[in-house]
Amino acid sequence: SVLTALAGTPFAPDLRDTIVILEDINEPVYRVDRMLQQLRQSGMLAGCNAIVFGDCTRCPEDASGGGRSLDEVLTEIAAWLGVPCIAGVPIGHIDDQWTLPLGALAELDSDSRTLTVTSFN
Repeated sequence: SVLTALAGTPFAPDLRDTIVILEDINEPVYRVDRMLQQLRQSGMLAGCNAIVFGDCTRCPEDASGGGRSLDEVLTEIAAWLGVPCIAGVPIGHIDDQWTLPLGALAELDSDSRTLTVTSFN
């Protein structure tokens, strides 16, 4: 939700050639879908190499009848962008979380569902 608020502002980061790592808390799936659509339609996700989504803590599926799961939403976004996407990485608002340094070089293997930090300054 914080990244979405930056769309269209001078503070929006350049996400080209990056692995975009996202997580959220207390957001129903329909809101996560809306935020990802805004990021995609604003062009912020254009040129990214992959999307990694952490644990979405207390993010209930759509109770209004749409019934879409977070996995369905992420699969759709990844297909539109033509990039791999994995979800459920232990980052975010959870007790046992990874620390991922900003700007680190990393490799994503979507087949084995692994994210490896290769170097950082």
